[in-house]
Amino acid sequence: DEAVEYYQKGYDFAIQDMPYYLNIGGLLEICDSLANVHQQLGNQKEAIFFLQKSREWRQERMDQTSIKDFAKYELAQHEQKNALLAASNQSQTQLLYGALVAILGIVFFLLFSLYQLRARRKLYQQLEVEKHKSELLLLNILPEEIAGRLKANPRTIADAFDAVSVIFIDIVG
Repeated sequence: DEAVEYYQKGYDFAIQDMPYYLNIGGLLEICDSLANVHQQLGNQKEAIFFLQKSREWRQERMDQTSIKDFAKYELAQHEQKNALLAASNQSQTQLLYGALVAILGIVFFLLFSLYQLRARRKLYQQLEVEKHKSELLLLNILPEEIAGRLKANPRTIADAFDAVSVIFIDIVG
C-alpha cells in the first residue's frame, strides 16, 4: 500500500504539475511500477489502467521521437537545399562572369577588327592617291601609248627601227 501511494503521488505530480513532454520517461516508469504493484496486489482493473496509460505514454514518446526525427530530417534537408542553392548561385555567378568576360572579349575583338579595317581603308585610299600621282607624272613625261606599254610590260618599251635620224634643235628667243 505504501508503494502504491508513493507511485500514485509521483504519477499525480507528473500529470498535474509538470508538462508531459518534459517527463514522459518518468511517467513510463511510474505507470509500469504502478501496474506491477497493482498486479501483485491483485487489483487487475488498476493494473490494466496503468498498463494502458503506459502504452499511451510509450506511443506519445514514439510520436515525439518521430516528430523530433522528422524535424531533424527536415532541418537536414533544408540545410542541404540551402547548400545546393548556394552552390548553384555560385555556379551561376561564375557562369555569368565567364559569359561577361567572353562578351567583353568579343566586343574588344570586334572593335580592334573595325580599327584595323579603317586603317587598311585609309592606307588603300592613300595608295590610290599616290598611284594616280605616279600615273600623271608618267603621262607628263611619256606619250600615252608608251606609258600604257610600260605599265603593261615594264621590261621592254623600245621599238626596233631599221633607219633612224636624230636631230637636236635649240630654239632661242
